[in-house]
Amino acid sequence: MVLKPIAYIERHMRGMDYFVLWFGASISIAEIYAGNILVPLGWAAGLAAIILGHAIGNVPLALGGLIGSDKGLPTMYLLRPTFGKNGSYLATLLNILQLIGWTAIMLIICGKAVQTLLNFTGAGSTQLWIVISGAVCTAWALVGRSTFKWLQRLSIITLGALCAVMTVMLFLESGSVRTAGGGEPSLLTFGQGLDLCIAMPISWLPLVADYSRFASSKKGCFIGTYLGYFIGSSWMFALGLASGLILDKPEPIISFATLWFGVPALVIVLFSTFTTTFLDIYSSAVSSLNLSPRLRGSVSTAVAGGLGIAVALVLPIERYEDFLYTLGSFFIPLFGVVLTHYFFLDYDIESRKNIDWIALITWLLGVVFYQFCLRTGFIAGASLPSLIGTGLLFFVLKRIVGMRRG
Repeated sequence: MVLKPIAYIERHMRGMDYFVLWFGASISIAEIYAGNILVPLGWAAGLAAIILGHAIGNVPLALGGLIGSDKGLPTMYLLRPTFGKNGSYLATLLNILQLIGWTAIMLIICGKAVQTLLNFTGAGSTQLWIVISGAVCTAWALVGRSTFKWLQRLSIITLGALCAVMTVMLFLESGSVRTAGGGEPSLLTFGQGLDLCIAMPISWLPLVADYSRFASSKKGCFIGTYLGYFIGSSWMFALGLASGLILDKPEPIISFATLWFGVPALVIVLFSTFTTTFLDIYSSAVSSLNLSPRLRGSVSTAVAGGLGIAVALVLPIERYEDFLYTLGSFFIPLFGVVLTHYFFLDYDIESRKNIDWIALITWLLGVVFYQFCLRTGFIAGASLPSLIGTGLLFFVLKRIVGMRRG
């Protein structure tokens, strides 16, 4: 891998390619589990949080992709004009950490789900399936862009068909879903549920430009990214919510195993893990190029995959939702600054500054503000206020400094 803009003549990915890519990224057991967290809200409020949260969260995701398709560079390198070369390193390190964390989370969910489905035969173990699925995801990330594009298409056709059948069978199990939540309503507020739904698409924002830099059309990339992830993720969240309300089971995979044969469910678990997790592994390697452009892509990819497997073997998953909230607290304010800089200020990809203290301090204040909103149960949630608030603060400070220098 070489850290340079992708030449326009080499940008061959179209809008439909991005729809397939991000639809595939959203079809995962992790998204179904996240939707299951919304059960205390009940069906109406939970579905409202899903639709509204994804409608909001997919806007910055698609806008981040737009920057990548414009500049032809990966996400972490695009932080340099805003935070400076050295300033971008902190975000890069956090991004690599969260991508390895996401890899581990996905492999744990996959390993436990596969083992649950195979318990009837006693085959395998959770740890074994973590290693197997991790190895396949790493290989998927190593095959190259043209190959994984076709792998995604074939996998999505299969996954889409199986998930459609699963959805129909789930709702046939009951004529309607319970309108009341499962458990005490106070366990989860609407604002917290909304934040969870916003955080999921935004969790992909730190790597969206790693793929949008190959776009042949900025408009096609924007629309394909937005619709692909919005449709797929909303569907999976709703499926997780409905499974919890209809079947009243804490584990979605157990719900599905009670409805139909284990083999189709097994295919969904495995292939959804492959189509999602390889993105995390690949982007871990791409992000590392911002730290050292001389790193070999294949070696970095293999190392990222290996670390994800290792972490998955020891990481507990009991606090999965806390992991998502923590990600949101760092990366939502970060991109509030970046998006404001690109769309409203003097974003210059040729900038050679080492560090921009205004951007860095604004970002950290945004993290504090996010946590404050989250912990106090702010009625508007934490994600949207911190995204907009951080962007506004950065804009005002930059204007004030600009006027003083002028």
